[in-house]
Amino acid sequence: MDAKPPLVNDGQCNSDSTHPRKAAGQRKPDPKRTAMVLCCVFASITILWLCFIFSNSLKSADVSSRDSGRLLAFLQKLLPALSDHVLRKMAHFAEFAVLGVLAALTAVFFIKLRRLRASGTAPVKIFPVLCVLFAFGILCPVIDELLQSLSPGRSTEFLDMLIDFGGFTFGALFPIAAYIFKLSASSRKSSRPIIK
Repeated sequence: MDAKPPLVNDGQCNSDSTHPRKAAGQRKPDPKRTAMVLCCVFASITILWLCFIFSNSLKSADVSSRDSGRLLAFLQKLLPALSDHVLRKMAHFAEFAVLGVLAALTAVFFIKLRRLRASGTAPVKIFPVLCVLFAFGILCPVIDELLQSLSPGRSTEFLDMLIDFGGFTFGALFPIAAYIFKLSASSRKSSRPIIK
């Protein structure tokens, strides 16, 4: 009785049989789709946060004073010298700093998406996007103060607009600076202009 030759497994059969599954499991996410999704997500969060800011401005003076009074009573346990006036200015700055971060992240992923759609080799026209970003940062405090003037017992203050825009700029600088630094580093490595 002849012995059967040993079966040699050269991996071709297994690889062929599992290739579709491996390909599906190892498929990398589409960078364009990821950038688009993140841009939409941060844009949505930015709009929601802006609605929160505007809702605070639409509160009457009595309601706003009651809300800030509760927060002031808590914070004065840690900072006894803190006044209601300083707390309100800090709240303005903090609200718009968060808005600046969110709006800048939206802009960053929008720029990234445009660069990916341009095959990733075209220089990024970042200046027009920054102009739109900071125009948004100027417009929002103006609208916020106008809405505040419509609330009973409250008025528009130019100083608050400056504080709001300062907070927005402070928050927006971090994501924008980080992205420009990353693009500059990539430009030096590839010896191609990436920022325009």
